[in-house]
Amino acid sequence: MMKITFLFLMLVTIVGCQAFEIREGATSIAEPWFNQSVFQDSTIGSSPYDLEFDQEFATPDDKVISFKNCLEVNENGAENIAVREYTFWIFLKANCAAVLRYYELPAKAVSYWDDEYGFETVKTFPALVIPHISSSSLDISPELLLGDQPGFNLVKEELHKVSIDYDDMDLDYVLISQGDFNRDGVQDLLVRLDWWIHGASGTGTDLIALTKLEKNSKPMILWRDIE
Repeated sequence: MMKITFLFLMLVTIVGCQAFEIREGATSIAEPWFNQSVFQDSTIGSSPYDLEFDQEFATPDDKVISFKNCLEVNENGAENIAVREYTFWIFLKANCAAVLRYYELPAKAVSYWDDEYGFETVKTFPALVIPHISSSSLDISPELLLGDQPGFNLVKEELHKVSIDYDDMDLDYVLISQGDFNRDGVQDLLVRLDWWIHGASGTGTDLIALTKLEKNSKPMILWRDIE
């Protein structure tokens, strides 16, 4: 009986691997990946309890509040953080939201993305992948791409980060994680969009998951979290 069970499990494993391999146009079979540099290269491990850090913030009454892991960050609200440290807080909040999703990712997925993340990748994102600071930003056709927008100009390209000047804003498209976020067998990208308005105090951070279902298809937005 044990031999039969073992053979059955082996067959399931082989069939499962083939289901990933036979998809036409897939560039690779990819495991989940996380950009550990957003936590100063701390080891993130395989569960929320593995990632530890020491982050301190001032409170509105000028006391100090400290956080040791993302579980503590996730339970805290911005009302407990001094306004002058709000930008750093939303970065940490977004990074923690991303890593908590990473721990739940399936072990592998097929990928239709290019091997390198850079300006050429970001240009293919839907034009809606910009800050939603007014209702007009929601009127953009989902068929248009970021690279088609007038004035969408590259400022700097770094590892896992593309900096853009666009419409009186500074935009950073930071690749945070890769994996199958909606469990359809296809790898998605999780991008942190950080933005600042020129000459104003407006700033924000969004987490945006994008998927690509075929080699030559346009990326699509899966979901968006706004901090």
